[in-house]
Amino acid sequence: MADQQFSHDAVFAALCAPFPPEVVELKPGAISEEKKRALALAYVDARHYQARLDAVVGPDGWQVAYRPWGERAVICCLSMLGVTREDVGEAEKGDPNQATSAAMQAFKRACTAFGLGRYLYTDLPQLWVEAAPRGRSWAISNSAAAVQQMYAEAGIDLTRRGTYLQRIHILLQSFSEAELLMLGKQIAATAKKAA
Repeated sequence: MADQQFSHDAVFAALCAPFPPEVVELKPGAISEEKKRALALAYVDARHYQARLDAVVGPDGWQVAYRPWGERAVICCLSMLGVTREDVGEAEKGDPNQATSAAMQAFKRACTAFGLGRYLYTDLPQLWVEAAPRGRSWAISNSAAAVQQMYAEAGIDLTRRGTYLQRIHILLQSFSEAELLMLGKQIAATAKKAA
C-alpha cells in the first residue's frame, strides 16, 4: 500500500510540474477599449499533454475514451493507474473542426482533473499585453515575453538549474523518512566510490 501511495504521489507531482515556457501559447481573450491590448490566455497543445502522460505513466499506462454530449460537446474519460476522471469540451458554433476542437478541449480539461496543466488556469496571472488585429481575430504581439512574465510573476523558475531543483523538490516531497535515509546512504556510498 505504501508503494502504491508513493507511486500515486510521485505521478501526481510529475503531472503537476509546469510545462516548459516555450510550449506555452497565448491567445487573446478580451480586447481593451483602446484596441491595442488583449488579455493573454495561456494554453498548451494537447500533444504536449499526451507526451507528458507517456513520460510519466508510459504510453500504455493511460487510456482515453470519448462520447458525444449534445450537438457540439464531447465528454472525455481519461484513466490512469486505475483512476478515471471526466470532463466536457465544447466547440464554438460554426467551427469547421467541431469534433476535434471539442475532443481536445475535453481531453485537456480531463487532464487538469489529474493536475496536468492546471497551473495554467490557477497559478498564472492575468496579463494585459500588446496585441494586433490579424484577419478577423487578434494576435498577441510578443507571446514569448508575455509567457516569461507570467512564469516570473507566478514564481515558476524554469531555468536549467531551477528545473532541476524543482524536480528534486517534487521527488523528495513524495519520499517517506525511511526512503530519504536509504537514498542518503546510497548517495554517500556512491560518493565514496567516486573519490
